[in-house]
This record gives sequence, C-alpha cells and structure tokens, in this order.
Amino acid sequence: PCGSSSPSYSSFLQYHNSVPMLHDDLDLFYDIWLQGGTTAAKVCICVNVGKVALMAGAVALVLPPLAFLGPPVLALATFWAMKSLRNVELVAASAQRVDIDLTRGRPQARWPDLVGSARVLPAAQVLSRRSNFRLAMTNAGLLDAISVPPPFIRWLPGGTRAYRGVMQSRTMDWAIDFCVLSALITPGGGLAREVRGRAGPTAALTLIRKRIVSASLLAIVAGPAFVCYYTVAALLRYAERLRSSPSSLLGARQWSPRARWLFRDFNELPHTFERRLARANVAANLYFDDFESPMVRTLAQFGSFAMGVAMALVVGLSLQTSGSLDYFVVPGTDDMHASSLYVLATLGALLSMFRSALPEEFSSKEPSEHLRRLASHTHHYPAAWRNGEVPHDAIRAELNQLYEVKPALFAYEIVAMLASPWLFYRRLLPAAPELLRFVLDYGEDVDGLGFVCRFASFRVG
Repeated sequence: PCGSSSPSYSSFLQYHNSVPMLHDDLDLFYDIWLQGGTTAAKVCICVNVGKVALMAGAVALVLPPLAFLGPPVLALATFWAMKSLRNVELVAASAQRVDIDLTRGRPQARWPDLVGSARVLPAAQVLSRRSNFRLAMTNAGLLDAISVPPPFIRWLPGGTRAYRGVMQSRTMDWAIDFCVLSALITPGGGLAREVRGRAGPTAALTLIRKRIVSASLLAIVAGPAFVCYYTVAALLRYAERLRSSPSSLLGARQWSPRARWLFRDFNELPHTFERRLARANVAANLYFDDFESPMVRTLAQFGSFAMGVAMALVVGLSLQTSGSLDYFVVPGTDDMHASSLYVLATLGALLSMFRSALPEEFSSKEPSEHLRRLASHTHHYPAAWRNGEVPHDAIRAELNQLYEVKPALFAYEIVAMLASPWLFYRRLLPAAPELLRFVLDYGEDVDGLGFVCRFASFRVG
C-alpha cells in the first residue's frame, strides 16, 4: 500500500467510470496503483508502450511484409498511454480529497457515509463489474457450449483429448467482453440506452449480433497479423528462459483461462487472486508429482543417458581434433567443422529437460492430502472429489485440462485465434439471446454503484 497516498473508494469509482479502456487494463492499473501509487502507474504505462515498440520492431525485422502494421499499432499505444497518464493524475488528485484506505478499510470519522469496512464490498463490486458477470456465466455452465473447440482440432497432435473437453481462450474472453458486456453496460456503469429504450432487449440483441459479426470480420482481416504479433511477443518474453533453462519453460504448467474463471471468487480483486493462484501452483505440482508414469520415467532415463554420452563424445572429439573446446570435425568428413560450445549448450539444454521429467527419489505420495491443500487455495472442491467417489486418476485427468503445460496453452491460443471467425459466428452468435437474457435476469441497478451482478451482491432470489 502507498500509506497516506493510498487510493480511495471515491477516487476508484471516479477512475473506473471515467476511463474508457479494457477491463484487464483497469485491473492492471488498480494493482499498480495499490503497490506504488502515481509514479509506479506512470512507469507501468511507459514500459507497456516500450514493449509494444520492441514487438513492432521485431516483427518488422522478422516479417518485413507486416512492417506496415507497426506504425499504427505504436501510434494507438501512444494515444492510449497519453490518455492513461491523464487519468492517473485524475486519480491522484481525487485521492487527496478523500481519506479512506480501500486496502485496510479504515475510514476517517469526517466521512460518516463511508464508515465501516463494509464499503469495501461496493467498491469491489464496481471494480469487478464485468468480471462478476463473466464469472457467473462460467459457474452457470453457460459458456461450455460456446467454448467447444472446432472439429478440425482433432487433426492436431493431442487434439482428440482437447476436443472432448472445453477449450476456453483469451480470444473468446475478449469477444464476450466486447460483444456482450460492453454492449450492455456503459463505461459509467449503467445499462446501455438500447436496453432502456422502447425496443428493450430486441434492440440490445441486434447490437450484440452486429458486434459479433464485426468481430468475426475483424478476425478474418487481422487474424494472421494478431497471430504473428502474439508469437513474436511470446518469443521475446521467453527467449532468455528458453536459452538458460528450457526445462523450466517447456515442462512448466499454467492455469488455463477456464480454470482461472472457475477458481475466481465474486468481487475478488486481481492482485489477491494472483497471489492465491501462486500458492495453488505449489500444491498442484506436488499433486501431479504423486503420479509416476513408468513409460515417461524410462524415456527420461534413456534420454538423460543418451545426452550424457553425446556430450562426452563431443568433448572427446574436440580435444582430439582441435585440442580445445572451440570446434570439432564431424566424423566421416574431412573439413566439416561444428562449434563445440554450441553443440554442448544444446545437448545440455536437452539433458536438463529430460532430468526435469524424472520424479524425485524421496517424494511423498500423498495425493489426498495434496488435493485438499490444492482445494484450499483454488476454492474448487467438487463433492465427488471430497467424498472419494472419483478415483485419483480421473481427478488428475480433469486437473490436467485445467493445469496445462505452457506449450499446449500457447498452441490452443494460436488455434483459437485462427479459428476465431468460425467460433464467433457459429458458437457465439447463436448464444447471443441466452447471454443477453442471463445478464438482464441476474443484474440489478444499485444506487451509487450502477448495474451490477446479483450474485456479487450475495442477494440472489
């Protein structure tokens, strides 16, 4: 927290209702503002613009035909940064006029209408307005039919397992937020005038369908460019880790988008949720370590042995041909040289990857205890798991779809981007009436807060 300059309830309401930006950006700036105040928020904005500039430059160097997309993307990021900087100053000015610390719930006596930490709940409802609706849709199973992967994913490696389950993606999250929630809820927090007018839900449904069709056309035109930028951004982000420790990246797991919506609580702020998921990662890794595959263990042992033998051969050939580790002559040739350091670095990376697949020798096999510890962090503990009605192998298979390896999640996201026109038009468009009905049925107007989800108010009737 920022001490005396911590954000206030009123300042965040003003911030939320005045800044027309994406909901994820609001979550990010809320977290940055809590941690460091105005200066940290400004630095965060400048760093994000720098990331966009580096990514645009990398794409221009690697893919020259897409270089024309760099200037407009950079100009849009700069415009967004200037507007965000002005709103950060707005928050700083309004925070000085109201003395209630949102993070500690300690209001001053001169604000009787804000006395009591119960005012933190309305503030969280406003900050998590769209997240609460999205969370309610996930808990109701409303998005399962929308998130079914396209049929052609069965042709990809591992696609048969993914096709049986639910494959939610960030692309679909953006589509639901833009096409449904942004169409129904204004930046000020109220219902859109299309819903309040004479036509009512009919006009709102027409607006949602128009946005879905527009998003489908946008995905057709700009989809390949988005895939290129997403791929380059991922390479730039993980290039150093892939070089220094490939096993920690290729074998690392991450919670899928569907898991993040299943585990999140109503009115839970992003920084609190991320800390809870960080604690859940440790318990999830311990649970998966309890299941040892003899085939994987055998292959990992053989791979480790083979890489060790290959490294010993490279060292021996280098000392024999050059007397150092600079280069070696490839056996069977007279003048074909190879860099010893490069080959040893590659073999060492493969060796560390194979060794990471080997289980620890003295690890405890307590899947039930590790599952209970995992449930205490994720808040996801179905009755069938709790009562022992489902074997641990089935639980592990279900958790494997929620806690996927990072390369698989990256591949799913790429497939979702490429298939987004089909997903938007064939999945999201037919579900528009049901999504509209859900938002209108489970939303309510609250004085001072606007249109919020009834589940988040804990007054469901």
